[in-house]
Amino acid sequence: MSRTTRTLAATAVVGMLFVPTAQAATLDPSTDENLHTALQIEAFDWARYTVYAEQADREGDGSASAVFTTTAAEDRYVHAAELAGPAALVGDNAQNLRAAIDGETYEATVMYPEFAATARTEGCTRAANIFDSIAKEETMHAKKYTAALSAITTGSSSIPRASGLQWITVTPQLPTCGGQTLTNLATAMHGESLAQVKYDLFAQVARDSGQTALADLFAGTGTVEFREHFSDEANLSGLMSDTATNLANAAVSEDLEATVTYPAFADDATASGDTDVAALFDELATAEALQRDAFLAEH
Repeated sequence: MSRTTRTLAATAVVGMLFVPTAQAATLDPSTDENLHTALQIEAFDWARYTVYAEQADREGDGSASAVFTTTAAEDRYVHAAELAGPAALVGDNAQNLRAAIDGETYEATVMYPEFAATARTEGCTRAANIFDSIAKEETMHAKKYTAALSAITTGSSSIPRASGLQWITVTPQLPTCGGQTLTNLATAMHGESLAQVKYDLFAQVARDSGQTALADLFAGTGTVEFREHFSDEANLSGLMSDTATNLANAAVSEDLEATVTYPAFADDATASGDTDVAALFDELATAEALQRDAFLAEH
């Protein structure tokens, strides 16, 4: 299937996955772990290519912007959608809220506090302060999701609105920090970009079931995760460069996914007897090679 055909098919694929599903067939733990890693990879690629396209627009490079935009759409609405099914990412409203509460609570109480402590040890005060700020916001998100879960299960309260958004533009700048903090920023960006993708899936489940307020809560929170948290972290990490460099970096990462990451995942799944998932990983490896070639041609 061509890249154009795959992108045009995205809406249909995502629509199928929006329907709440029962727990996926039992997979080997290594296969399940690789599926969730792949979801983070595809969500992160969607997020960075989205902001790369915006940088290309600022530079007046419409051709590069189009390549980034098309690839971002494929990563989010085709690749991530294909992975979401076997990963059992989407459930019913209550299941989705519990998953969201667990994720936000972990980030608020474990991940971001640990990242902040490391940043302070390494002398990166700006990163420490942003990690602390995001931890507080994730606590608020968890509370809102907890209130929403109570509302839909007891009917005794209303579903809260999503937190307000502070839109942050990702611009070319040097990394603010190095060491483990730079690695932690990459981890955080992968998590925040996946949150946007996941919460939009959850929002569609809520919308399809008539829970408009819950859909708005999921969608609004997802936007905060991407346009505020991810973007703050992207600026700290120096994610953005000029468009020529962004194209080169994108080609390198797509080559790694095409020749190393997804083939290894496919081999692991095959060895574990998860042949359907292995076939999906092989398909993704082929798709990433096409994306690599598109970036190289544009560069």
